[in-house]
Amino acid sequence: MEFTIGVMTLSPSAYLSRKGTIELLCELSPEGSRFEELLDELPISRPTLANRLAEGQEVSFLEPRPIAGERGTTHEYVFTPRGATIRVLLFQQGLVLEYQQYKMALKQFEAGCDKFKETIETNPPNLGNSKLNEENLRTIIQRSALSEMAEE
Repeated sequence: MEFTIGVMTLSPSAYLSRKGTIELLCELSPEGSRFEELLDELPISRPTLANRLAEGQEVSFLEPRPIAGERGTTHEYVFTPRGATIRVLLFQQGLVLEYQQYKMALKQFEAGCDKFKETIETNPPNLGNSKLNEENLRTIIQRSALSEMAEE
């Protein structure tokens, strides 16, 4: 089954192939998620998220649900029954868990980067030692070669 967006026809498989779609479907809470919550968690831009949400509605995977608030009505996005089927398939394939692990690993990496930068600021390395720099270059080339051999 295909759905039309403007003059373009988008199939569910084409939607699933678009940047950020799988991440969105893994991130979306089964109880519903607001746009800004999704934007904070997903590695995609605001326009891309807006497009994926609109396209998700066009292929009947997602729908907006109104929420009355102090500043008027806003929306959260929820799965439709068709979208729930896709989410179950993602879960069965292990992608929801892998996405959660990826996000955790990314946070750990970012924390490690912050710690590394702090260490470099408080204890800068002696980059003026040409001999040590050359030795370190040889070391990383050797380690890279060993890593490639281990992958084969």
